[in-house]
Amino acid sequence: MLSETSEHVLRALRWIAASPRPGALVAEAISRGAEVPRGYLSKILARLVQAGVLTARRGVSGGYVLARPASQISLVDIVTPFEPVLGHSGCVFGGGRVCNDANQCPVHREWGSIRDALLKFLGRTTLADLAAGVKKKTRRTRAKCRSRNRRRKSG
Repeated sequence: MLSETSEHVLRALRWIAASPRPGALVAEAISRGAEVPRGYLSKILARLVQAGVLTARRGVSGGYVLARPASQISLVDIVTPFEPVLGHSGCVFGGGRVCNDANQCPVHREWGSIRDALLKFLGRTTLADLAAGVKKKTRRTRAKCRSRNRRRKSG
């Protein structure tokens, strides 16, 4: 339902929010960790800085950090800059077409209810919610590795 760009954005920000590393993260580390192509990621990160989701720091300890706590960043804040059709005047047919109750496209009513449900979900789900899933998975993976290592040592 979301574009490939939005999927990359969500993976990158989820990785940043779940990262155990303190401070700013460089684009190369984000690219590797989130498995997003480096060139593509640079454009995404720049747009997220413009949207006020990230802050860019220059210098030796430079990189990217969340502009506010992950619990205060909704998914709608994250994907709206990359999904123009989610905008209130956007039309599913694109091309700059304005779609509203007075000037409806053929799928205006159906798409409107789908868009509204998606926006409601994206608005109530935060980056912290996504990162919590990653942290749980990471803890389980670490626990499995420790258990496997103990079995190898004792066997």
